[in-house]
Amino acid sequence: MAWKQTSHPTVQKQRDTWVVRADGIDTVSGARKPRQLGSYPSRRSARAAASSAAAAGDAGAERDTVGTVVDRWVTGVERAVAGERLGAVEADIEALAAS
Repeated sequence: MAWKQTSHPTVQKQRDTWVVRADGIDTVSGARKPRQLGSYPSRRSARAAASSAAAAGDAGAERDTVGTVVDRWVTGVERAVAGERLGAVEADIEALAAS
């Protein structure tokens, strides 16, 4: 599952710990998928982790160029078409062998 960050990390209290979360989307389905980046014993350490994650940009955000996305798509289409052609050729061979 590919995930793309859509917001800055936030700090929230969850029971007796502080958690750092970032909103994002699943790039395949487009569904909203928040991600928990870590849990910390104190608010201060959670805020420090959130600011360092925001500064580093290492919250799991994957960014591809349009060219790489198109290349992956073309490769997938070529494989699908090749598979369909292979299936058709195998069916033709079986039909010839049966006759």
